[in-house]
Amino acid sequence: YVVSHSELPARNLVMSWDTLKEILAADYPGMALRPMHRLGILMEILPELRAIDSLVVRDFYHRYTVDEHSLRTIEHLQALADPPDARGTQFAPVWKMQERRDLLIFALLLHDTGKGMAVENHVQGSLTALASAASRLELLPEEEAEVRFLIEHHLDMSATVQRRDIFDPTTVSAFAATVGTLERLQRLCLLTYADIHAVNPEALTPWKAEMLWQLFVATANHLSRSLDRDRLHASDENLLLEQIQTAAGGAPRTEIERFLEGFPRRYLAVHSASEIAGHFLLYRKLASAPLQTELKAESHGFSLTLLTADRPRLFSTIAGVLAAWGMNIIKADAFANAAGVVLDTFHFADLHRTLELNPSEVDRFQKSLSDVLSGKAALEPLLQSRESASRARPPKVAVSTAVNFDDAASTHSTLLEIVTQDRPGLLYDMGAALARLDCNIEVALIDTEGQKAIDVFYLTSRGKKLDAQKREVLREVLEGTIG
Repeated sequence: YVVSHSELPARNLVMSWDTLKEILAADYPGMALRPMHRLGILMEILPELRAIDSLVVRDFYHRYTVDEHSLRTIEHLQALADPPDARGTQFAPVWKMQERRDLLIFALLLHDTGKGMAVENHVQGSLTALASAASRLELLPEEEAEVRFLIEHHLDMSATVQRRDIFDPTTVSAFAATVGTLERLQRLCLLTYADIHAVNPEALTPWKAEMLWQLFVATANHLSRSLDRDRLHASDENLLLEQIQTAAGGAPRTEIERFLEGFPRRYLAVHSASEIAGHFLLYRKLASAPLQTELKAESHGFSLTLLTADRPRLFSTIAGVLAAWGMNIIKADAFANAAGVVLDTFHFADLHRTLELNPSEVDRFQKSLSDVLSGKAALEPLLQSRESASRARPPKVAVSTAVNFDDAASTHSTLLEIVTQDRPGLLYDMGAALARLDCNIEVALIDTEGQKAIDVFYLTSRGKKLDAQKREVLREVLEGTIG
């Protein structure tokens, strides 16, 4: 098709939008676009792409040149026709039902062109490239507007998944307001899936794919006026209690209510009835042992659930033990009920497959955690050995520390975002600093991009948001601790 088409042999050609649209809307557009790029034809049609031809992004997160990354995004989407692995299974129907694939593929071609321009914000540069291409190709105003939206917001969904609590109705509502329509949500979701997938082979973890899907579903429900949080009204709670009671083997309803009393309603959104029943059964064992843990293997790694009485530095201590064992924390949730029972859940990746390949290490890991939390063993010696090994390897890329607060992102918490150099024990140090200043962690979202750590905490102090004075003190302490 590419070689034989009558418009293609000429140099400095001006291809009509109708012709290009036919290529972009095909079931497998990458099969045409890659050879067109290799032969130089694509840059004749879209000279805006010359700025990113063989352009290298100098960090340890992006594996490919910018032009190669853009082509791979398209190939990852067309692969959804027959998903090669479980990460794409949920997104495949969204791709198959797309009526204007041409707009989505066009946006992917241009979304990073700004990286080849001398501009501070590459998104603005990419929008400039779009304006030029749209004018030359004579896109309809409504077509240009849809592509402009995708390029302008192509980082938003990824940032929301990685740096916001997607189970907070405020987050979903704000994101839905940005997207506006189900059609835009579908395209932006597919673009985000492909964009993350094409950064490097490990970038789209099963966990990120699942969180991206969860945000898509929650936002689609919001836009359809069938909000997830509506299912948690009082009229539904009787059914929930019955489900928990059945899953827990007919435990007394009053005992279940006592366990649930005081938990934030978000707890019911994050966990299924069967999971809550499992937590309740652990709760019943607290009378015989003051610390209860449960370790489960998951598709993306492991989850560690812990129930115990609330105490200072509990979160940071757990994070420290995980760091000492070389575990990479992906996400953490912290809940407490009215009786002061804390339920913490850590999702983490076992990068060295220590627990998977050595079953005997599972017991040793859990004993290590129990010994540290009970005071039988000190955490510092465990951390020192790993930190000393890390210090022997200086970072390949220097990352400046930035500490920022957002008081409007949540109705109940102050959002703290920290960007800094990643290292073992970092989350422990940050958690300890937060504990010293009487800050309670409601949610922790942990992410790394190469050697850059991007950690987000939803914080309260004595049940309220942080005031301005505490935020500034916390900023100084954190910058001194990790900066």
